[in-house]
Amino acid sequence: MKLSIVGNCQVEGLAACTRAMLPQAEVHAILGGMSLAPAYDSDIVLYHPDHPIDPAAIPAPAKLKPVLPFKYLAFHPDLIYASCGDRLVRSPLADYNSALVLYGWMNRLSVGRTVRLFCDPVYDHLGYYDYTAASQQSLADAGARCGVDVARLLEQCSKRGCFAHSINHPKLFVLSSIAATTLEALD
Repeated sequence: MKLSIVGNCQVEGLAACTRAMLPQAEVHAILGGMSLAPAYDSDIVLYHPDHPIDPAAIPAPAKLKPVLPFKYLAFHPDLIYASCGDRLVRSPLADYNSALVLYGWMNRLSVGRTVRLFCDPVYDHLGYYDYTAASQQSLADAGARCGVDVARLLEQCSKRGCFAHSINHPKLFVLSSIAATTLEALD
């Protein structure tokens, strides 16, 4: 069996988990901007619904199945992508930025004043402590579009504490759960 996974940076981890679960399968990870050629003769193509893939470009009889794109802001509410025109603003965190640091820089605050923004009153004012419900709902909505029971996934993952390295980089056990759930739904 040949399987391709098309989407964002999460596909590498999803592909690695899928290879471990289906050692007899040929599994390809296709990130944005890469050629879709491996998907053209795949038996199964998993894709992130927000990835620009034209399902009509994948010839039959390939089975197309959306895979849950992980996005969860609750553990890192200050982590954002910032852009200037059509380009991402790079920081020491690569494509990520701190909303508070960016605010300090844009408002010409000193380093000391910017550092003092990292406190409970500011977090409370910005609603940083209230991101859990919104993050869970956003993930549940994405799960509904992909046929994934996110409630069960969140319950399992929450037992292990913080389950994300960043807003869109879950820990490996989360990717493994997403891969397993997706593969189960293929039957």
